[in-house]
Amino acid sequence: MVELREITKENYEECLQLDIAESQKDFVSSTVHSLAQAWVYYDTAFPFAIYANNTMVGFRNCRKITAAIASGKSPEIQ
Repeated sequence: MVELREITKENYEECLQLDIAESQKDFVSSTVHSLAQAWVYYDTAFPFAIYANNTMVGFRNCRKITAAIASGKSPEIQ
């Protein structure tokens, strides 16, 4: 089974150990960078670990779209 789980104090170190495939490095930020952004933008960024059969296999940073973001008056997570 594949599922998303919140990044917590119990699993963040495992998340930091994830490697980005060489073919993806030009397209995605490092996990360290993404988790730092989630911390800075804590009110709109929501990091999740991707698990397959209870093994962490990936990471996804989701963003809540607010009126300020939609209007261009808030910095974007890049």
